[in-house]
Amino acid sequence: MDVRMTDSRDQIESVTNHCLRVDKDPIGPSLQPIAGVHDSFRMIAPRHADNEYDLPNEDYFSVASKLLPITDDSVDEYLGPTRMSRPSIRVRVGNLFRGGHYDPKTIKCRNVETKSDGTPCIMLMCKCLSSKSSVMHQVTAVFEDKPNGKYRVEESNCSCKKGEHFCSHSIGFLYLLSVVQKLTSMYPPQTQEQFEDHYRVNPKCVQSSLMLIENIALVEKFLQSKSQRAKKKRKTSA
Repeated sequence: MDVRMTDSRDQIESVTNHCLRVDKDPIGPSLQPIAGVHDSFRMIAPRHADNEYDLPNEDYFSVASKLLPITDDSVDEYLGPTRMSRPSIRVRVGNLFRGGHYDPKTIKCRNVETKSDGTPCIMLMCKCLSSKSSVMHQVTAVFEDKPNGKYRVEESNCSCKKGEHFCSHSIGFLYLLSVVQKLTSMYPPQTQEQFEDHYRVNPKCVQSSLMLIENIALVEKFLQSKSQRAKKKRKTSA
């Protein structure tokens, strides 16, 4: 059911009533669990640096502003020669970003280090809605924890089937971070709250939020009031 918290009660009841008339589930199908078997910590380990990122932290704007600027050329370099020539990847990435398949409010950052050589890194995690099905993927992007820190391809992954091979979900997340970097370099810089308010998230990404719970309660209340009206009508006619 395509409704928002800003919609009036009459609008929500109207949409709910329409769903019931056409025998459509007002709540919609629930999202499937995150797919894939990739372990985000297979090549990295938690790191303690005595700062706010020792535990998952939501302040990703501060982290993104310190990373090496993410550009088309750098993404092409990460893609490698076998995928640089495939324009379909760019199309899918654009559709994911413009379609609101990322939920910025789910982005978390935390300190990690590589298991191979102990390089200090910072990991950014975000949930991404699949473009073909109602599946939520977990995308992790690992960067060197230093000024102009570079993206670590080998340590980053996604929980989708192609997540260990730099999938479109990972590229889309890099594109989202590049937008964040541009916003922080503006004058005056845009805040994280402003970005999250302006970026429209796909309704399927927020099905487990309080808005859904409110919708469920509203549907139950609507059905209850409808039943009470029908009962009252029967008594009046009798």
